[in-house]
Amino acid sequence: MQKLSVLIFSKDDPHKALKLIRDMYSVADEIVLVDSSNKGNRAFLQRTKRRDRLNKLKILFVVPLGYPDPLRMYAIKKCRNSWILLIDTDERLSLQFMKGIRELITETKASAFAIRRYEEVHDEKKIPRFFTWQIRLFRKNKVYFTGMPHEQPAIKGPLEKLTEKSYYMMHLSLLMSRTTTLEYKKIEQFERLTYELFNIKVLDYFSKVAMPKGRSISELPSGKFISGFLNAYQRLTLKKKEQELSNFDYFVYHTLLELAYHIQERNIKGMPHIIPAQLKYLEKVRQWKKSSEGKEVLEISKILNTTGLTKFLSLDSEKTITALNHKYDGKKAGAELLIDLIVEKYHRIKGKR
Repeated sequence: MQKLSVLIFSKDDPHKALKLIRDMYSVADEIVLVDSSNKGNRAFLQRTKRRDRLNKLKILFVVPLGYPDPLRMYAIKKCRNSWILLIDTDERLSLQFMKGIRELITETKASAFAIRRYEEVHDEKKIPRFFTWQIRLFRKNKVYFTGMPHEQPAIKGPLEKLTEKSYYMMHLSLLMSRTTTLEYKKIEQFERLTYELFNIKVLDYFSKVAMPKGRSISELPSGKFISGFLNAYQRLTLKKKEQELSNFDYFVYHTLLELAYHIQERNIKGMPHIIPAQLKYLEKVRQWKKSSEGKEVLEISKILNTTGLTKFLSLDSEKTITALNHKYDGKKAGAELLIDLIVEKYHRIKGKR
């Protein structure tokens, strides 16, 4: 039988983290909790671990950087087993999936599984229609996360699409963190896109819906159609690959993403709010472009969307994490710290040229 490490990230919500840990305890051979809480909550977690004899649990403290994605590679290296399940504190597995996961990873030759994740579940007994495919179960040495928000990892080897309908993951709306959403919004300025990066992002989003088994989305007829359509539109409108998206294209892109979500969720009531929300986002884009740091942020965005945030800041390195913890513990934290680190690194690189 293959052994399984369950990987969890948490910040200042120890009770929610412990609830998930207890839910997953019988499934896991090891649970690695990467915690970015304040010192009081850290101490509570350590006391609870000792009191309840949660011997499978390993707790790592990392200074908060706003959202967990940049720390995934560091955390993966800390897992000792060959298979890893990545699950957030606002997510749960179906009972059938929990019962069958051990046999699943033992019998497969795949490097990773794409799992059906039902979004914003209000009641675990009433599963909604809308879901995305998420790569959350994988062999330790077969995936790479770049650290960008909501990304799918790069995979070495075959991907197996978990089509068994009783095996799924739920994203529970009652447990979702509003704080994390606000932190994401602080760093979205680095999601500015050239047309070349935009084409990649569109296909990446489409892959979460289609998730081709063992093939790249760009190899599918639907993927080829999307690529062809985007390239034709950009040629007709005289866009260059290295050029940033126009305001109109930013607006259309984000509007279509929201519209696709509402259609699949059959959320007709929410549709009238799409346009006003995207107009507010468009105003942000205009401000980013006009700001004195606008050109610099665009250049940083190009690097991050190509190189990845983890590699750019060496956040998969034990040395880097130790230095950050030593320097910033109890001081600057969150997305503001992450932004400072990004800008400082960019200036150092630029100064060496």
